[in-house]
Amino acid sequence: MALSSGVVPLGLLALFLLSAPFASASWGPLDSLTCVPATTTVMERSEGRSRCAYDSRLGYRAIGVGYNLDDKSDERMREISTITQTDYGKLYCGEECLNDVQVNALLAFDARRYLLRAKERIENFNSFCCNVQSIFADVAFTHAKSRLGEQFSPSIDRALSSQYKEAAEELRRSEWCREHEKVCAADTRAMEEGCPTASMSSSRKAGSWLPANSLTCVPATTTVMERSEGRSRCAYDSRLGFRAIGVGYNLDDKSDERMREIATILADYEKLYRGEACLNDLQINTLLALDARRYLLRAGESVKTLDNFCCNVQAVFADVAFTHAKTRLGAQFDQTIQKASSFQWREAAEELRQSKWCRKNEAACKVDAQQLEEGCASVGDSAVLAFLDSLRGLMAA
Repeated sequence: MALSSGVVPLGLLALFLLSAPFASASWGPLDSLTCVPATTTVMERSEGRSRCAYDSRLGYRAIGVGYNLDDKSDERMREISTITQTDYGKLYCGEECLNDVQVNALLAFDARRYLLRAKERIENFNSFCCNVQSIFADVAFTHAKSRLGEQFSPSIDRALSSQYKEAAEELRRSEWCREHEKVCAADTRAMEEGCPTASMSSSRKAGSWLPANSLTCVPATTTVMERSEGRSRCAYDSRLGFRAIGVGYNLDDKSDERMREIATILADYEKLYRGEACLNDLQINTLLALDARRYLLRAGESVKTLDNFCCNVQAVFADVAFTHAKTRLGAQFDQTIQKASSFQWREAAEELRQSKWCRKNEAACKVDAQQLEEGCASVGDSAVLAFLDSLRGLMAA
């Protein structure tokens, strides 16, 4: 029988995917990660959900949300063995089923798979917001072909010209639509909505732009945190005095939030704490991604301009929060924050080197200060702000 566990929010699955080997650096997060939550929602709307194997309407044996069990590619076999740790044959025959955690994880993998498949067919796919990307991914999912055919060309051309109502109408004329009437009706309604824009000013009025520091910069932050702390599959006594596992994941903090996180990765807290059980890399990476988001948010409580920074700089402040091990960055960092807020990266780095934290964390401080000196020069401050503004619109859509 499948292990019992609560349902994992799709946003959490996005964090889970951040740690996988396929997380991309160059605009990859938009199509391989950022739009995964939206795509999972659309796919489940189209297919429904089953914890046990079933015969899909497309003719293959499936489980979860249309996850193809007849496709025995190495990629899918790795996904099944990693996520379910259940005998494939028993899943296929219906002798064993999945829990919601496992269904959601396989769904997230599939969402990325069909986003990439849609991207192979659509030039400038990354220019679409998640609303439109998820529709084309759902078409690829329900079309069940290795590539979107010519029947979709008129709809694609209209969408690339931001003519979303016309794109929806062209999609309604396709053979695919006649074969999938209910799916087509929902997808074309969503297509008509297109990608409504959101200005920076309106985003700021709505409050802190969470996707920037709770998701987009997580990959960069996990790299910096592991550079500072190292990695251990089994529990250890951290240099900060608490019991830890993975990359400094605090086992002495028994908050409800952390207990839920540990339960989500299907681990026994007591056995982990005593060292009787250890984690695999997938579980470590998931906890690390959750911690990265946690410390980005913590840094954002002290650094009010954090959302204006590129990920290179956000990751530094998150690492300081991580290694500082306090609930809030103290007054010793005020000058660093002030200089960084004015995009004075070298001066900010020098102020960081003068802090008490730096004297206690020499190795971490050395590399963090070097990274802070680099700032966002690779794209320029104005370009960073323009990029953040455009991404706000994409994430809000």
